[in-house]
Amino acid sequence: MTRQRSLELLAYAFITPAAIVMAAITLYPLLYGVWMAFTNFGIQHIRNQNPHFVGLQNFLDIVTQAPYLDINFTRILGFNLFWTVINLVFHV
Repeated sequence: MTRQRSLELLAYAFITPAAIVMAAITLYPLLYGVWMAFTNFGIQHIRNQNPHFVGLQNFLDIVTQAPYLDINFTRILGFNLFWTVINLVFHV
């Protein structure tokens, strides 16, 4: 093995633990949020995590019931998209 190759492997050895930790603290909340989105997860399920799978029903409820709850879904969605773009522009 050449010296260059051994230095490359050493660099990967130093980066690997941090990459594993970053992947864990990023992927776990992401996957947990996706799981919650497809269940009837509520405040009562915080200690007893046994919610039922409801599929796309939560997403359909947002679109169909928002007008009846005096929630302007399109305004909120537009604000969130605007907020995301502005934050990306100024942070990056």
